[in-house]
Amino acid sequence: LLGFFILIFLVSLTLIARYAVESYRNGQSNDEWADLKESLQAAVTTKPTEKPTTAPPVTTVPDATEGTTVPPTTVPPTEPQILPEYLPIYQKNTDMVGWIEVPGTKVNYPVMQTPNNKDYYLKRDFNHNWSDWGCIYARESCDINKPSDNIVLYGHHMADGSMFAQLET
Repeated sequence: LLGFFILIFLVSLTLIARYAVESYRNGQSNDEWADLKESLQAAVTTKPTEKPTTAPPVTTVPDATEGTTVPPTTVPPTEPQILPEYLPIYQKNTDMVGWIEVPGTKVNYPVMQTPNNKDYYLKRDFNHNWSDWGCIYARESCDINKPSDNIVLYGHHMADGSMFAQLET
């Protein structure tokens, strides 16, 4: 019986240690992304104002019958518009659709979205690795390119105080 309780204790201790290590790694990773975002914002604010980066519009001229003239039409770009300070982060993971920051809290995270895979970031980090913390992500049916007053975001309320835990107070 004593051996059984020792085994239970060791398994519990291992699980607690694993949780603590993963919590530390997740916190470090999130801090690195937030620091990168802030340094990129500082770099961009020292440059002249730039417009968001987009793919250039494609100009097409439809076939015209002989003797008629048809003005060229512009096809809007299919690439999302990315602010210059977020472009290096976006290039690391193109699922990033925004950033959420709540002043006075630790909430300072990239917002992810996978329209074709409902809860992909529920248990995955920014680098697509398995994580109990997951990422803050937008509901798959939200159109982030269309202006709206409502975008549904999901994220965990973690016991270590990360993610949306600080919004409770």
